[in-house]
Amino acid sequence: MTTTSGPIVLGPRDPAERWVARRWADVLADDPPDVRLDFAAAGGGPAETQQLRSQVAAELGAEAVRALFTVPTIAGMADVLRARIEGRPDGRAAPLLRTLRVGRGDPLFLFHPAGATTSLYRELVHRLGDRPVYGLERFAGAASVEERARRYADLVRDARPAGPYHLGGWSFGGYLAHETARLLHEAGEAVTIVVLIDTLLPFPVRERPARFAEHIERTYGVAIDAPPGDLPEHDDEARIDALIAHLVSCSPDTGRGVLHHLRAVYLDVRAAERYRPGPLPGRVVLLRADGHHAVDPGWEEHCPGIEVLPVPGTHLSVIEPPHVDTVAAALVAVLGSPPAALENR
Repeated sequence: MTTTSGPIVLGPRDPAERWVARRWADVLADDPPDVRLDFAAAGGGPAETQQLRSQVAAELGAEAVRALFTVPTIAGMADVLRARIEGRPDGRAAPLLRTLRVGRGDPLFLFHPAGATTSLYRELVHRLGDRPVYGLERFAGAASVEERARRYADLVRDARPAGPYHLGGWSFGGYLAHETARLLHEAGEAVTIVVLIDTLLPFPVRERPARFAEHIERTYGVAIDAPPGDLPEHDDEARIDALIAHLVSCSPDTGRGVLHHLRAVYLDVRAAERYRPGPLPGRVVLLRADGHHAVDPGWEEHCPGIEVLPVPGTHLSVIEPPHVDTVAAALVAVLGSPPAALENR
């Protein structure tokens, strides 16, 4: 393998690195240029160091700052904080169904995005008032959206034996919310609303391994080959493992947490590409980033009367401050006066 020519600037590669990068930007009043750059070299002096420690302690607890500056880079701090950022302060895997907020009234069930945990909804959940919120976490492996939804439907009913049900998710989480809602509806359950947060219709991409190799080159700064063509077409785990092996051979210092995220994203994206949404009657709301008012024609086919509400931001920033304020306000509005539950037809 060969590395790309010229200096490579590595931006944040996973949710934990993005979380740390945002806190650096708050303290330094500037976007950090590279996840490998030392905090002092980025302009962090004693005052900025104390500000960062205080901010991390306020959000993640005092224990989180003990080893914060062991490796004073965004990548190093993300490795130290990753479990806490993901809501796993004890380091254990998150339960498949977790309580994101205790409250009153009908709960909202939020489904994990690709390759990440429902901790990414932290900023959103804090802005939803006292409504209870549950998070549905990722299953290990390369299960299809349909298979995951069957298990999620059981978990939803375990948490709330009878409806009405409110389901939602950002990006890949929207597919899981949509399919779980379909199964609950088919079982005769009352599903009041499904909220898709910038979830676009999946498109099959047969060149996915090659395109993902290009993504690795852009994101990780190394030239990398696609996995061998003789691998079974549907053996997604073998293909991403081959890609990761290539990446590690080129960049052996890539952290384990980043690699785990990369693998999970690939498997979730492949599941999305194979997913074909079925019909879902009733209220479906698409919060569309970048101010788009139009809906993909395919969603209208599957969800008659789908509502599209434009919200500011990019696909990644839509659930982060400041854009999450608009998303939360829209969500509070649509959940605050729900229509009658879906009726079986």
